[in-house]
Amino acid sequence: MSFHERESVGVARPSKYGDEFKKDAVRLVRESHRTCADVARELGMNRETLRVRVREAEQAESDTDTGAGPARSEREELARLRKRVAEPVRSTGGGAGTSPICRSVTRGCISRR
Repeated sequence: MSFHERESVGVARPSKYGDEFKKDAVRLVRESHRTCADVARELGMNRETLRVRVREAEQAESDTDTGAGPARSEREELARLRKRVAEPVRSTGGGAGTSPICRSVTRGCISRR
């Protein structure tokens, strides 16, 4: 399969760099406090590739529970639960958006008049 055939099919080419190399490159940027461009030039890789890897590592680190706030999975769950709470309660009868408990309390208040 030629390069153009792979591209039209949507098959990505294999990575030039192994996982260990990528991790070492990211660690080198972070620990040496050098720019991605400097480290990429030294390692013979594209600076944007390295920059993306560093950002992904930073995002993954911020998504773990560091005590600084909820992790991404927790934030997603909170958003889902908030949306669920904001939805009107669906019931089988009575007023739209009212729960059976609210309807029974309302009926009790009305019948006592």
